[in-house]
Amino acid sequence: MLVYDDGTIAWHYILTSQEAGGGTFDGFDPDSEYNMFKNCTFTNSYYYAPGWTQIADPVMTQDGNSFTFSLPEATSETWQAQALFHTDMTTAATSNYDFSCKLMSTTDHGNVTVKLCDTNNSGVYYFEEKVSLKAYEEYVFYKSDMPGIDISQIDVVFDFGGNAANTDVTVSDIVLKDHANDDGRTPPAVEEDDTQYIYDAETNLWKTHVDDGDNYTASFYYAPGWTQIADPAFTGTGGTYTVALPSATTDQWQAQVMLTTDIPAEADTKYDFSCTLMSDKALPRATVKLTDSADDNNYLCLETPALSPYEEYVVKVPAATMTVGAASALKLVFDFGGNADNTNITINNIVLQKTVE
Repeated sequence: MLVYDDGTIAWHYILTSQEAGGGTFDGFDPDSEYNMFKNCTFTNSYYYAPGWTQIADPVMTQDGNSFTFSLPEATSETWQAQALFHTDMTTAATSNYDFSCKLMSTTDHGNVTVKLCDTNNSGVYYFEEKVSLKAYEEYVFYKSDMPGIDISQIDVVFDFGGNAANTDVTVSDIVLKDHANDDGRTPPAVEEDDTQYIYDAETNLWKTHVDDGDNYTASFYYAPGWTQIADPAFTGTGGTYTVALPSATTDQWQAQVMLTTDIPAEADTKYDFSCTLMSDKALPRATVKLTDSADDNNYLCLETPALSPYEEYVVKVPAATMTVGAASALKLVFDFGGNADNTNITINNIVLQKTVE
């Protein structure tokens, strides 16, 4: 879920589940001339490892732009049942992109992962999202108007870790296209988020656990060209955090700031999260990830906003749950990989609260 806030109204893009042809958005047109996946060349690879012991690859059956993966053995963890499409599709930072696909499982499956990333560096990606499937109910997953990234080879990745034994999952109507090309299908209008994010509220877990006593541990990974250098200059008191990045980086995860807290998160409990970012230089892709300090695959939110110079960007994620389960302590990770030389960033107004329903 990606949220934009212009200071008066917050908008968020949502993922929808629906019956095919149900009168709402059915994904972008897989048969359009603009669908890059339709005309691409790809190979498949797999990692199928119940209990982290790899076994024979799942059987994949293809019917045009429809792929069924048969999973005879149960798995319990994210990334234990991966199916990857290694394609020759390319994207560019000068364009924006749309993606969609349909998913259906023969069993209930609450932990499917969909990821669009660089073949040569899985840490560079457009999204990494969790979806929940009900048996025999088609789920339409889509992303619209995503800022482009320079990638020479795209991987489309699905993970079915957590599947029951004898599960078949079908992925169909995969589409990746340039947003500027109109295929005749328009996703639903963005919806207004009426969640209240009040920093000084007693319900703000971040303020009461962290900011009121500056109770956190900061750590860093600052590595232009993947060669780690001295930590960036950092301040963090009273709820305002600043980071000074003297040297440019090129890739996601090369300029990480990690704030480890004592805030626990409950399984299956909905939380709202918000923070405000401002950079003095353009940053095409910041990353904000609120995650389990003991397991990076167990996270509450993962957002990748683009920052314009001296413009506040408010990230808002309402009603999110941990992707795997409970966490004894949360870690808030910011990454500014792709920053220019001498970039200074301010972070404040962090809100974490249980959703009121």
